[in-house]
Amino acid sequence: MDSIALANRYAEAAARPGTASEDLAHLAGEMLSAIHGPSDPAVPAILDTLAPIIATATPEVMSLTSTMVGLLCERGADPGPAAEPFVGRFNTTVLSAYNLFGAIAARVAMRSADGSTARTTDGERDIYAEEDAARIELASEMPEPAAAWDLLTALLPASTAIFGRSQTARRAAQPSLGRLQAMRQSHQAAGWLCEILRVLENERFVAIEPATGRGIRGHFGGLADNFQLNVLIMNAFPRDADQPARVSQSAVDVALSHGPQETDETITGSWNLYEWPALGRDGSLPPVHGQLGTTHWIWNEGVPADIPPFGGERVIVLGPPTYTRTWRSQRAFAFLQGSLTVDRTLTPEEVQLLILDIIATPRVG
Repeated sequence: MDSIALANRYAEAAARPGTASEDLAHLAGEMLSAIHGPSDPAVPAILDTLAPIIATATPEVMSLTSTMVGLLCERGADPGPAAEPFVGRFNTTVLSAYNLFGAIAARVAMRSADGSTARTTDGERDIYAEEDAARIELASEMPEPAAAWDLLTALLPASTAIFGRSQTARRAAQPSLGRLQAMRQSHQAAGWLCEILRVLENERFVAIEPATGRGIRGHFGGLADNFQLNVLIMNAFPRDADQPARVSQSAVDVALSHGPQETDETITGSWNLYEWPALGRDGSLPPVHGQLGTTHWIWNEGVPADIPPFGGERVIVLGPPTYTRTWRSQRAFAFLQGSLTVDRTLTPEEVQLLILDIIATPRVG
């Protein structure tokens, strides 16, 4: 039986009330095995068949079907017609889970006011244990939000694959970002979902190195964290003719999603990365030692969306490294396509003019 026939058989079984999930999983496995890669001409027809199931099926069947779409995305397929119903169910699931989150917070606050708090073995307050207890108590009172809470975890692999493959799907899921950010300390999937939904696309940036007067201006997108951004700037930033490459091509390929998700290679950073407010009134960077010096660091563990813009661009100021900073060559999401394009190299005069604009700009603090 070919893959399209198997997809139709799966859809028929999914529509029958009471179909066992084991039977559906078996049919799903057969269908996926019959597909010959992401360029298989049957893939669009299969996604057309799966899309209505995602839109209307029970949470269990919707989760399994979304997982199938996610696996196709992992193989390189675009989610196509399945993206819209998936995002619709995703946003509804997040909203319902958020309602439970609010009830959990209220229950924990009420118990705390009564002096009923959980403690760790060290005697510290265990807020996570209190939240878990409240969630279990509320499950019978709020069955649908409780089911949505669990479904959000089940949807994480499909979500990261679909959002990683489709910018359109990521944009359509943006209404859920605020709720996910509120829940990220309490829900195990929310943090990862926040990370992928905060990914920027076609974002303007400028990187300058005051000590050398060098700079570049361009666009980046699809970067989940500043580890990736740092690698790509190290690769793209101008260097002397006799200066060796700052980073290997294999590490660049990993950051751009052209290679494996991770390798054993260790990367050594070339600079400290700073936000534009780090530049003092004389155009200098802060002292390398002391708490003040780290205030405006761009940490590798952070995300590009947190880099403050100046004049509509994310400004990255390159300073000398204060210590040997190393990290493993890897990216957070396997299927998220990264990019960094240099539109042009700046002259020393342009770099100095930008620095003068920055230091003349009023700032808070």
